[in-house]
Amino acid sequence: GGQKGTTVCQLHMRHFQDGDELTLEPWRSRTFPVIRDLMVDPGDPNILYAGTGDLGRIYALPPKGEPILLFDSPELAIHSLAVGPDGALYAGTAPDGLIYRIDAKGQVSTLAQTGSAYVWDLEFDARGRLCAATGQPARVLSISAAGKVDTLCTLADQHVMSLLFHREHLYAATARAG
Repeated sequence: GGQKGTTVCQLHMRHFQDGDELTLEPWRSRTFPVIRDLMVDPGDPNILYAGTGDLGRIYALPPKGEPILLFDSPELAIHSLAVGPDGALYAGTAPDGLIYRIDAKGQVSTLAQTGSAYVWDLEFDARGRLCAATGQPARVLSISAAGKVDTLCTLADQHVMSLLFHREHLYAATARAG
């Protein structure tokens, strides 16, 4: 079933039929209890990054060997990851709604405090602008390289869960409480 040679984060349920067998890599699941987001390193597509919940950690997952801890944050969850045009890894958190930047040397800095409890998704647009989907309150934010936060829109729902840039348009998926 599915598509051979494709990572789990790229698979969709429509690619499977009833009775298809799915093989998972259990050594990765032992290291951290909840994976909140996965990101492929564009500089090395053999490396995956994993943001975790319950522990608030970010790992690099090489194709062989054990996961490498990149950052043990004080936050409870890393909900979103994105690799920027500068090659840095960006991470959105909860419950304080922070956005961290991890440079190529592994140096971690707090890029922005969003004023929301959750940073559910991070996306870069075609111009290299970082945008964040947040919850409590539900907003779409633009974050400059210097960490300046601008609100692009505020929505009636409690959470903006996902962002997508497509053909120069920004789409936002929302959710209510609970």
